[in-house]
Parts: sequence; structure tokens; C-alpha cells
Amino acid sequence: MKDSVEGKDSLPPVSHALPGRDYKQVSAVSELRTVVIASTLLVGAAAIYAFAWPRVFPSAALSNSQQPAASQASEKLTAAAVLSARSGEPLPRCKNLLKRLSIKCTESDKEIVGAALSAEEKLERLGFEEELLPILEGLDAVIPASPGNSFFRNVSAYRTLREQGRTHEAACLGVPLFLKMVEGVE
Repeated sequence: MKDSVEGKDSLPPVSHALPGRDYKQVSAVSELRTVVIASTLLVGAAAIYAFAWPRVFPSAALSNSQQPAASQASEKLTAAAVLSARSGEPLPRCKNLLKRLSIKCTESDKEIVGAALSAEEKLERLGFEEELLPILEGLDAVIPASPGNSFFRNVSAYRTLREQGRTHEAACLGVPLFLKMVEGVE
């Protein structure tokens, strides 16, 4: 009992626990871990809000034409915020990309981001490393400017070409030809 009072059984200072590192280095590492954990939680919360909310509250799942303008703006902000959080790119750049795609495609911003996330996850499970933003930018470059295109068909074609072993660039450039070949067979 006397030994513990004198401090022999107490824990050593942090600087002794990690030899070669002083307290400031250990503190900086702890702060960095805290920032990484907090940002991961924020991204997770944004994804849950963006994609699970309509399933939990069916009234939130109305089509774009049924939603008031303020709700549509909130949806676009949410999809752009998820894209920004996942890619690390500034929010205005993500908003502009989604605006261009939503003009060309029949799907909403939320559906576009959801389909691209799904493709990214499926490709990742197969061992392909491709991030969300390059997928969206590549498809934006090859989807025709006229409205009425299906983003789902384009992202499915991209994923199929990637699964066949094509590079990201080759898959993006091959999407229009692939879709023409599929339409010719149908």
C-alpha cells in the first residue's frame, strides 16, 4: 500500500509511455485521430440523412414534381453535400456537377449520387479502385447534352465495362458505344 502512495504503482507520464515522443507530438496525434473520427461520423450522418430519410418517412419520398421548391433545394444540397464529403471537393464544384447531370438525365440528384455510390461499392468489392467524383465527372463528359438520358443506364454500362477490365478512361469513353450496341440488340 505504501508503494502505491509513493507513486511506484502509478502510470508513467505520457511522454514515457511512448519513447522518443514528447507530449506535444502525442497531443497532435490524438487531435488528428479526433478530427478523423469526427469527419467519418459526419460523412456517415450525411449519408444516412441523404439516403435513409425517404425510406423512414415516406412523405419525404415524393417525386421532384410533387415536392415544394424549398424541399427540392434541400435535396440538391443534401446530395451535393454527400458528394462533397465523400470526395473532399468544395461544395460549389459538386453542386455544379450534379446540376449538369440533372439537366441531362431524368433522375434526381439524390438518385444520381446513390447510383454512383452503388457502382463505386460494387467495383470496390471486385477489386477496382475508383472514387465517386471521377465516375460522375467521366459520365458527365460522355452523356449527351440533350435532356432525357438515363443515368442508371449510363452508370450500369460504365460498371459493366470496368468489370470487363477496361480502365476508367476507356470505360467512360466506351459508354455511348456500349449503349448503342445494347439498344441495337433490344
